[in-house]
Amino acid sequence: MPSPFSAARLRRGPSVHRLTGIGVAAFDAMPGRSRAPWEATQRAKVKKGRPHEIGGLADHLLVMSVYDRCYGAQEVFGLFYKADRGAVCRAIERTEAMAKPLYGVRRAPRRTRREVKAVTIDCTEQPIEHPGEEAI
Repeated sequence: MPSPFSAARLRRGPSVHRLTGIGVAAFDAMPGRSRAPWEATQRAKVKKGRPHEIGGLADHLLVMSVYDRCYGAQEVFGLFYKADRGAVCRAIERTEAMAKPLYGVRRAPRRTRREVKAVTIDCTEQPIEHPGEEAI
């Protein structure tokens, strides 16, 4: 039985598009297009026969897509798949390396320097006097 958070379950409803920004039809096409690079990655594994903790290709693509869109904590994905945070991190890195040339995946800031300066907050500590208390 697949995990409650799996590509097989999520693709049945609108959740795939909300979580990944990718339509169901486009998401369904991704594993077929990624099959050859994925199999090359599987052949290059150091420990043969050891399954990945978060599942197959579709689940790897789902985790990478949700991570890149929502930047959720890797610990959360680990809870969903009953895997260690390190396994999730390796899965994301492995999938991004494979998907980069195919889909143009890149995690890069899309903010200009001006936008960043506009939202940067100076959080230096300042003493605050409360009524009835002495300043320290």
